[in-house]
Amino acid sequence: RFARRKGRSTCRIRRGLVKFGHRRPDFPSRPAPLRPAIFMRIGVFGGTFDPVHLGHLLLAECCREERRLDEVWFVPAAQSPLKVGRPPTPAAARVEMLSLAISGNPAFR
Repeated sequence: RFARRKGRSTCRIRRGLVKFGHRRPDFPSRPAPLRPAIFMRIGVFGGTFDPVHLGHLLLAECCREERRLDEVWFVPAAQSPLKVGRPPTPAAARVEMLSLAISGNPAFR
């Protein structure tokens, strides 16, 4: 939470939601109304997914339910630092495998 200063923007952070408001210089004791905030709860799941397997999908679904997320976005990484010495599967193939694996759940992107 940021302190309010005369004539400057204010920022309030509550449970991951950032709201911005502006103080009007002619009424320093009364801030302007805050803009309405519309948001979704989104989880980001990154990994190489080389190959994607049921463990990835179960973990994503458990996290979605536990944290009440609206969506889970899967982000394939270029190369795992843990799998040194063997070339990764081509990125296009991993993206296609991932899209096929998550196609059954509408909350997965």
